[in-house]
Amino acid sequence: MKHQVNVYYMYCPKELHAKEYHKYQRMLADKILNYGLEDMFQADGTSKNIQKGKHGKPYLQGMEQYQYNISNTDGMVVCALSDVDVGVDVEKIKPFREVILKKCASPQETAYIMETEDTKQERFFCVWTLKESYIKMTGEGMRIPLQEVEFRFPGYEEVRCTKAGNFYQMRQGTYWLSVCVKEPAKVNWIHLEGI
Repeated sequence: MKHQVNVYYMYCPKELHAKEYHKYQRMLADKILNYGLEDMFQADGTSKNIQKGKHGKPYLQGMEQYQYNISNTDGMVVCALSDVDVGVDVEKIKPFREVILKKCASPQETAYIMETEDTKQERFFCVWTLKESYIKMTGEGMRIPLQEVEFRFPGYEEVRCTKAGNFYQMRQGTYWLSVCVKEPAKVNWIHLEGI
């Protein structure tokens, strides 16, 4: 494959109050991005200039050849880097309000998610992170109705979507990590500690 995506992820236990924890995660995200730029592209990220595109997607001004996206949830921060458009999402598997399915899932996805009580939380976050990675890759965000980004799971580890994109996933303990890339790519999942 011509393209590569490095997905750097780091655990960050929630030991601070919400406001301080959010600042801590932002600081970690910046460190992970700097590390990834050096690791993958041998580029110095310490002098980067982050700007926002038309719909708010961040990009590196003067370093537009490097694409990145960041996501965080309770206990984890993730940064995806590539040379093509990329979106990443991470979520911790936990209870969710089923009423949200009407806003974000197609009838087929809802049936898949709610098929069994034992797997509904895992399946919800599997689907949710895929959808988020897609809308983050496009840069359109919530302008895209989530029901229009429909996923099917016809076989083990096989993901199909009604929208164009290349989707990759990994379950890491109690977390789902999903990546959407504009072009087919080799994905490296890289666990970082103490950077």
